[in-house]
Amino acid sequence: MDAVVLRLAARQEFEALERKVGRGVAMPMRKVRPSKRGAGRVCKMISDLDAVRAVCLLGLSMSEVLRKYDWTVSSRNSAALRAALRDALDRMQGYGVASARK
Repeated sequence: MDAVVLRLAARQEFEALERKVGRGVAMPMRKVRPSKRGAGRVCKMISDLDAVRAVCLLGLSMSEVLRKYDWTVSSRNSAALRAALRDALDRMQGYGVASARK
């Protein structure tokens, strides 16, 4: 096969996986009190896709992802990110598709 055709097929498959993950937010600001996010810091929201890309493609740990988005590395924040990542990966595999966040 032509290299362009292979790249197009791979891109289409990747986009289908991204659609399954959805455009939800893994670490929304409203669910965590400011004192638990990181003292005096402005944390950035972590989307489901950002979490999947950071862990699965870049090989970052949960702690590294939290630090990248200026979150305090704590067991609570790590557990929330881990749960969101687990749900996103389940959606990628086709589990819980109806509950995919938009």
